[in-house]
Amino acid sequence: MIATGQIAVLYPMLDQIYNKITSTDSRWLTENHNSLRAWGAMYDNDITEVKKWLENESPNEYGRLCMTDVFRYMIKMRAYLIEGKYYSVVAIGELLRKILQYGHRVIDLCELNLLCAIAYYSGGKCDEAYELMDEVIKVAKKRKLDRLIADEGEKAYLLLRDYKRNLNIKEVGLNSYINHLIALSKKMALLYPDYLKECRKDFPSLTETEREVLQLMANERTNSEIAYFMGISINTVKFHSKNIYEKLSVNNRRRAVKVAKENNIL
Repeated sequence: MIATGQIAVLYPMLDQIYNKITSTDSRWLTENHNSLRAWGAMYDNDITEVKKWLENESPNEYGRLCMTDVFRYMIKMRAYLIEGKYYSVVAIGELLRKILQYGHRVIDLCELNLLCAIAYYSGGKCDEAYELMDEVIKVAKKRKLDRLIADEGEKAYLLLRDYKRNLNIKEVGLNSYINHLIALSKKMALLYPDYLKECRKDFPSLTETEREVLQLMANERTNSEIAYFMGISINTVKFHSKNIYEKLSVNNRRRAVKVAKENNIL
């Protein structure tokens, strides 16, 4: 459903799953459920929810690793990608690699290698990223794990595109398969452009007037209402709004308010 853009359907389904878990006395599944909700929040670009999960409910990589916690650690690796903590992503990956190899968890290893490759690539270490992608593509092609790769959206798309450019492909089938993955991941990137997008921490300063306009936007005032409250023209409100959007790298007031709240600007 997420892959077809139906993100709104996710949360009611997660609520149903949670009710099922609690009603059947399966509370040991709650941690995985909360991790799944955090993953959904990443697609929905709800960074506040992701940070809340990361701070209060994510697994501790400095404690004892357990096979049943693999899913939660994978979500934490994605949360670290959002925070730009690429070395932490790789560190968790190396810790998990041992138990996954021991348990012959081939699919989980493929996902792990993909996330580590994305971390290396995002951190500018392309050679390391491409080396891991060799293994990822080999396993994904054999096991038909197209969605596992494509669902990482823009991060996977950009990595795959550059990986192909730097790869001397002799096998026609492999070239076709990589093109297929590039097309799939591009579609996800267009559906969810903010998925796994790093948090911007240093925004240009807003003027006092821009902050006031932004606060009124957050209070759901229309341009006319903002103009009346501040004693300025609607065109002046639009001028300040345009400056706010540019400084916050957004294109509408809903995103401006969301980014401002997530980065403690409001």
